[in-house]
Amino acid sequence: DYDEDHQEIMTDYADDLQSIKLDQQEHKEER
Repeated sequence: DYDEDHQEIMTDYADDLQSIKLDQQEHKEER
């Protein structure tokens, strides 16, 4: 079960990173 749980955590982590990158890009365009 460890591998499955770990996979879910990494997927959520990757989604969070993508969201952060998109937010940063939007802020850069505003300036």
